[in-house]
Amino acid sequence: MIDYLIDAQGIFTVKFSGPVSFLEIKEYLEKFKVIDKLPEHIRLLYDFQEGEINLAEDDLVNIAQLADEATLGFESVRTAFIVSKPDVTAFTFIFSQLKKNDRSIRRVFSTRDAAMNWLLSN
Repeated sequence: MIDYLIDAQGIFTVKFSGPVSFLEIKEYLEKFKVIDKLPEHIRLLYDFQEGEINLAEDDLVNIAQLADEATLGFESVRTAFIVSKPDVTAFTFIFSQLKKNDRSIRRVFSTRDAAMNWLLSN
């Protein structure tokens, strides 16, 4: 399951729980594209601590492309990933390297505090 909201600090927070498929991630990114009134300099927090993800390498490449397309309208995109499981950590590190633009910065963290400190630092 993928749930999302904008928190009190203006961070677009996405929480993954249970098994999450490629199709669910693709559907989320399609919904994200049409959300109105998001800031031009968006800060995204993806919490994978309770999520289970099992994707093929091709899926990661496709998700990275979809994510880049979904964020084309933003002047800058800072994305923090919170991970706790080795397989999800590996996926997020690989995904972070697949970005195709300089407007986007992606970092992986093991705690929410560290992720929030980084997101709010600029």
